[in-house]
Amino acid sequence: MAYATGGLWLDEAWSAIHVYRTGSILGVFTSINHDNNHHLTSVWLQLHGPQASPLAQRALSIVSGAASVAVAAAIGRRTSNVAGLVAATLFAVSPVFVTYGAEARGYASMTLMVLVAILLVDRWAAGEAPAPRGPLAIVFAIGMLSQLTMLFAFFAIGGWILFVQLERARGWASVRRTLEMTSPALIVILAILSLVFVAPMIDGKGMSVGAYVPFTWAAYREAMIGLTAHLVGAPLLHSWPIAVILASLAVAVGIALPRRSFYVLAILCFPLAIAVLQPANPSNGRYYMLVAIATLVMWSDLAAWAWQRGTGFRYGCAALFLAMVGASISVDLALIRDARGDPDGAIRWIAAGSPQGSSVMLERKMGSAVYEVASRRSGYPLHIYINGCAPAAYLIVHRFRAEPFGDHSSYCGHAWRRIAEDRSEGLSEEGWRLYRRID
Repeated sequence: MAYATGGLWLDEAWSAIHVYRTGSILGVFTSINHDNNHHLTSVWLQLHGPQASPLAQRALSIVSGAASVAVAAAIGRRTSNVAGLVAATLFAVSPVFVTYGAEARGYASMTLMVLVAILLVDRWAAGEAPAPRGPLAIVFAIGMLSQLTMLFAFFAIGGWILFVQLERARGWASVRRTLEMTSPALIVILAILSLVFVAPMIDGKGMSVGAYVPFTWAAYREAMIGLTAHLVGAPLLHSWPIAVILASLAVAVGIALPRRSFYVLAILCFPLAIAVLQPANPSNGRYYMLVAIATLVMWSDLAAWAWQRGTGFRYGCAALFLAMVGASISVDLALIRDARGDPDGAIRWIAAGSPQGSSVMLERKMGSAVYEVASRRSGYPLHIYINGCAPAAYLIVHRFRAEPFGDHSSYCGHAWRRIAEDRSEGLSEEGWRLYRRID
């Protein structure tokens, strides 16, 4: 909640703008033909309107994140109380889940649905419940409407089910039983994908994407390092957390943890499949959320195993756990302090200098939604120019990730004085620099 108070950042703002322009809940499903439309979050934003506070706009994710902690505890507690405590704590403090649990995006509710699916299948695999055909279909429907990367979880969950069936019956019988169990969820997934991708083709508009960046190994590596480093609260973006995760996976397989087939599929096979298929936009760490979810659940299982091995293992387990929690909370506090660069701050500076209203020119169109949303919510009359040079009193230079601001003291034939700036780090990093015209 502390991290959810700053203004909406780039991706959140574009989601909100699409929602406000479509004007209706029905339009969320029929008119926003854009990959930045996370349907359940879009409905939430539509219900609250542009004047709602950032905390209210992000409340669906906050609740989903809190519920994820409870479900993770329930999954871990199936192994032991130690595993339940570790799972709950790690999901509560890991900067990855703190970040996405405090954004008006669909990753928090998708995470919740992945965890619910794990719990359902785990109870079935242990013989404690019948095959959850209907519940899995509902879970995947909600997950897909939360964020389409829920599709990746279907293959990991479905593969896990297949491995369990292979232990019970060999040959085609195991495949048939797996299909019987997963087909309702698959039908729901295909229906939602049709709604998202086929409908825009039928009406002739086509599907739009915010950015299309070809696959590169550098971008892929950047995404994996960023995600795994923030998963453990690592202060530096180094590759060692990846090595730790892979070593943990090897141990999980070696000691035959009950959910090891799911861990292998989610943590190893999924990112390897991305590397082989090489889809566009590989630098977004949030696309690999399945890896983060499966890793924390696996670590809770390994903690329970280590706890049972004796005093030495217990001390080592406790030390690693406390170090990870401490490092994660340290990163969380830094994220809260940065508030994603709080783009609302730029509007406050402009309003302080020009209380009756003013105009601003954006050096790039990319950030226009951020400041349109901020001005709408504040009610401050601000005219935003987004196409080239314009007769504006202010200039905003918006940057994504670690891009340098550059010097704009002379721009579009005018002299400018820098009056404020803000910048953030983390998985949703961006920044802005505000200038006032002085000639």
